[in-house]
Amino acid sequence: MRGGAGWCAAARESLVLLENDKELLPLSRDRVRTLALIGPLADDGLNLLGEYNAFPTLHPVPSIREALQELVGDDVRIVHVRGCDITGDDASGLAAARAAARQADAAVVVVGERTRGGYFSPDRTDGELKDSATLELTGLQERLLKEVRATGTPTAAVVVTGRALAPRWAAAHLPALLIAWLPGEAGGCPYDFGQGVIGVGGW
Repeated sequence: MRGGAGWCAAARESLVLLENDKELLPLSRDRVRTLALIGPLADDGLNLLGEYNAFPTLHPVPSIREALQELVGDDVRIVHVRGCDITGDDASGLAAARAAARQADAAVVVVGERTRGGYFSPDRTDGELKDSATLELTGLQERLLKEVRATGTPTAAVVVTGRALAPRWAAAHLPALLIAWLPGEAGGCPYDFGQGVIGVGGW
């Protein structure tokens, strides 16, 4: 993992755990043999960098999915489904998200804002000159959370964002809610099964 333990520790300490009802987190290998990893940002390492970065990047940036898979190896089966995009109304991936959640011991849904592509990317929803009329999650992301939660599988939401958001439904209805901010190129590594949150500062 580029940057080593120091960068991973800094990324871990930046996370903010807002909800953890019934101590769903940290997840552990003892309780979770199959994990549904869902959401438009679960497998997007470049989006962890924010807009002020070299683009294209000069080295690989591991995503949350890649870092988790490397960590757990064959001990935990990870079922990854995108579910929906950050913007737009394409609901075709929601059925697959529900199916993934139903077969899992726990679900982690990674949602938030798009920053990948650097300052000049026209697709950003976060960053300089990207004002917003709402603090809610964009597109179908809240619906994705609702549909995963409706399966009955214990569900945690991870919100990747560079500014304050107000995911009020998630805060009111999900047992666990984590704000990841934009944790940088080692941002995938805090999600470990041994130290909290999947690893969060202060545990």
